[in-house]
Amino acid sequence: MDELDLPDDAGQLEQLITAALACNPELRSLALQIAANRERQRLACLQRYPDFQLGLGWSAVTADDALSRVANGNDNLNFGVGITLPIWREKINAGIREAAANTASTAQRRDAEEDALLGTLRRLLAEAEAVFEQIELYRTRIIPRTERTLELATADYRSERVDFFTLIDIYQELLVYQMQVARMEASLAGTLARLDRAVGCPVQVAGAPE
Repeated sequence: MDELDLPDDAGQLEQLITAALACNPELRSLALQIAANRERQRLACLQRYPDFQLGLGWSAVTADDALSRVANGNDNLNFGVGITLPIWREKINAGIREAAANTASTAQRRDAEEDALLGTLRRLLAEAEAVFEQIELYRTRIIPRTERTLELATADYRSERVDFFTLIDIYQELLVYQMQVARMEASLAGTLARLDRAVGCPVQVAGAPE
């Protein structure tokens, strides 16, 4: 935590977005659906064209225990030719429109998911930065100032210039600040964990300890 240094720029957010696009399971699932729908759309478009079929077959024949008395045991070789004509134009066009609509719908869902994820990442990153700034304020200003006050009060107490209760009050105030820092560190760790879950894989916030 001492080495944590969250940047206040768009570079960190861009890094998180790039990682989320590669790792987030929901986005990956939608990307696979889009690819599958595009393949279905491509196949639906191919239905507009005639489909030619060629076949070649070979059958092994034996004369042993054959039902025909004239079976000579010669193997059979056969071939076939077929063609499928796209005469059901309305049905084919409807299939193409359906495939295109499914592709567009899934793409829109992915765009919406990306927008929602972007908002979540912005919020969590801003939350982490705000908590970090508070921690730095306590560590660099409030706690050191209270520690110096406690040192002076301790020296004054030894010189009998302040009473014991004043010294205890300052010491309790220092403990309260230290406990507050511990709570904020726990909150910051929770925010970073939520960032990991939102992205979909562990991410290293700039300056954070690994």
